Amino acid sequence: MTDTLRTFEEAEAYCNSFISPKKTKKTRTLRRIQRLMDLLGNPQRHLHVIHVTGSYGKSSTAYMIASLLEQKGLTVGLHIKPHLAHITERMCINRIPISKNTFVSYINKIRPIVAIMGEQPTYFELLVALMILYFSENHVDVAVIEVGRGGRLDTTHICHSDMVVITNIFLVHTDILGTTKKDILKEKLGLVSRHTKIVTGIYQAPLKTYLQSFIKPFKATVTFAGPKLTNNITLPLQGTVQRKNAALALCAATTYTTLTKTNIDRAFQSLKLPGRFEVCHINTNTIIMDSAHNNEKMRFLLTDLVTYYPDTKMTLFLKQNNTKETNAFARILRPIVDSVFHVSLHTQKEKPMQNTSCLTLEETIAHIKRCSHTTILVTGSMELIGKIRAGLSLPYQLK
Repeated sequence: MTDTLRTFEEAEAYCNSFISPKKTKKTRTLRRIQRLMDLLGNPQRHLHVIHVTGSYGKSSTAYMIASLLEQKGLTVGLHIKPHLAHITERMCINRIPISKNTFVSYINKIRPIVAIMGEQPTYFELLVALMILYFSENHVDVAVIEVGRGGRLDTTHICHSDMVVITNIFLVHTDILGTTKKDILKEKLGLVSRHTKIVTGIYQAPLKTYLQSFIKPFKATVTFAGPKLTNNITLPLQGTVQRKNAALALCAATTYTTLTKTNIDRAFQSLKLPGRFEVCHINTNTIIMDSAHNNEKMRFLLTDLVTYYPDTKMTLFLKQNNTKETNAFARILRPIVDSVFHVSLHTQKEKPMQNTSCLTLEETIAHIKRCSHTTILVTGSMELIGKIRAGLSLPYQLK
């Protein structure tokens, strides 16, 4: 074992060393996280957990649930992913990210344990273990945990669920979760055990029927959240999808505990969620940043943009990666876009795609600062949003 890590940069580099190349992805299994948590003394057994799974809206819904429970006076752990600027964003207590110094100290606690493991954990498994240890040792009253993918074989399933929140079901990650919506729902319901409370925004009748049939042997209960729950509530977050997420979050939080109207109003008034239909005004420009990263999410985004910014043409910035998907994003957003720039996050600019302009990150930041009276849209990549936010000196705040 090498010397103790001293800086945040060293700790982050250690974590990044566990990122596997795409061609050598490890098998989805709970074996590695079970071994790691055993060696750490199984701190997950001390947590009360609300799991948030689903195809879309997990981060926003988890964040809103945490905000609501915080207003009750609870100490609330919040796990969301991916991060925008710093890895510390993935583990918050009362919506405040773990400090860099504390992150380093927890990495130094975990490193000797990881070193004696035969099969090494993945990047996500390492961070989930750190999150659990941090929440447990700080005695959070409840941990609101966003699932990675699915549920049954997701790393976060190492925690027992007091409540499972399912946002919605769409055909995403079909390569690992199944090729039908019922298959995907079944994977997410893998989080359910005896007497688990389930709250969901699922609205399709066949899926609701399947869910009710699936949970009978577990004597679990289910509540279907109606989208009208927040009709009389003002949300600082824009987007019709966010209102649906808010309705689901409110249903989940009030199912978990009692909340007053004051609790609810204060929670929603304090919402700030960077990178999720985030709107900033810099000089005379309006900058919209949204984490949509597949075709279906991009279509949802287009609907919201047309609703909130009718008759507005935008300048679009996408991450340069020469994929068919990136081309598809530009095609989907074409009705509201008058110019498209692809941003290379590498030191050297990549060869631009046909009929597109490619900028380095530095050129992108300079271009945005030179614009005036322009509506700018940054989407398709959380990494790109994070780097542009940093380049524009926008702080990461959740409250």
